[in-house]
Amino acid sequence: MRPGDPFSLETYHLFKHPPFEHPSFCNFNIIEVIGRGTYASVYRAMRGHLMYALKQFEFDSNVGRLSILASFDREIRAHAQFPNNVHRNITRLISLVLGECGVPTGLAFEYVAARSMVGRRFDLVILERIAHQVAEALVFTRRHHVIHGDIKPNNILVSDDGTVIKLCDFGLATVVESGQRARIQTYGHGTLPYTPPETVPTGHAVPFLTYASDIWSLGCVLFEAATCIAPFLRNDDHRTIQAIHEGAYTWPENCTNAHFRAIVDSMMRHDPLVRISLDLLLSSSLCSK
Repeated sequence: MRPGDPFSLETYHLFKHPPFEHPSFCNFNIIEVIGRGTYASVYRAMRGHLMYALKQFEFDSNVGRLSILASFDREIRAHAQFPNNVHRNITRLISLVLGECGVPTGLAFEYVAARSMVGRRFDLVILERIAHQVAEALVFTRRHHVIHGDIKPNNILVSDDGTVIKLCDFGLATVVESGQRARIQTYGHGTLPYTPPETVPTGHAVPFLTYASDIWSLGCVLFEAATCIAPFLRNDDHRTIQAIHEGAYTWPENCTNAHFRAIVDSMMRHDPLVRISLDLLLSSSLCSK
């Protein structure tokens, strides 16, 4: 980020007041890369005796600069909505990280000894824990008018024993100003195989997000974590969008728990108004016979 870039002063002031202090990137001892995304790389880093997950935005990448700035801005605005910036199932933002000229170029988060869900298969006991704890995080974000907007295996961290579960990466989050939905500027908001049908509408309909959009995406994640298959992923974007609108997915024969399948099916209903609610999801046992 350069001096004069849009968002820089505004995002800085969101976290300027105590208890937030903003160290420079050079104040951290980088240990290893633990993740790379479209807009940023994430490092395990030390500062003093404390470990951090350091998210450094890639302003020299081929991705459009305004897109990166918008992601940076969305993430800070989302965390600024959360009182005390604390929920046990959301990675906690510690501070901005300053680059040259004292301008923010990254974010320092708590370090979590957990891995993303990508490529991992879980038994029903752990899947139920993931569903409930991510749902608790979504109840919290909804209470504070935030739609995550990009729930996918990459953005849910789970420890090897399944006791630590964290929702992360609010770079596509939307703060809902009023009502239950937010109009979005781009077709296909989020990551396509996990994006709900309302963000990729047919015809001349306007794409939008609702709090139930996150429920759809979580349903896709649970399906994949149980089967190692992304339910709507096809060979190209057009066929993937078609599958999303047609609800075209099939449970593998080896996924035999009918109750689990029914709950996940209810999360991926085409109409966001009839998807299972977070309250009902939290009161349901995914492991029932």
